[in-house]
Amino acid sequence: MRLRVLLLLPVFFILVTSCSNSVEEVAVPKVRAAFRNTGSETVQARVFIEGADGNAVTGAVVTVKDGDNPPVQLDYNQASLSYTGILEEPNSDTVYTAEVSTILSGNIISLKAPYTKVKTAPNVTVFQDSQGNSVLL
Repeated sequence: MRLRVLLLLPVFFILVTSCSNSVEEVAVPKVRAAFRNTGSETVQARVFIEGADGNAVTGAVVTVKDGDNPPVQLDYNQASLSYTGILEEPNSDTVYTAEVSTILSGNIISLKAPYTKVKTAPNVTVFQDSQGNSVLL
């Protein structure tokens, strides 16, 4: 009887130590945003979400807000692999806040992006190549 216990003890030890219950760490998705003037008193918002595998995340809820306007929910655009929407352009400088809610992250991911309204179009005086030749000619 004692011999059986001594023989089973190493087997039991191997079974217990080989079964490790490892917890995988979940990588937080990467979020990027772009806010561009459309030329008609509106701003095009685009929010890109990249999962840990490098692919675009398509099942998130993305909202954008600033200090003056209510939040706007963005729709997923398959062609650009981003969440897009049109926002009303603010009268002054503002900071847009994009909030992303996804099952890949336990918390809401928040990204702040400053936006400055361009008052006048830039004046291009010289448009030439590296050799000094005018591109317009």
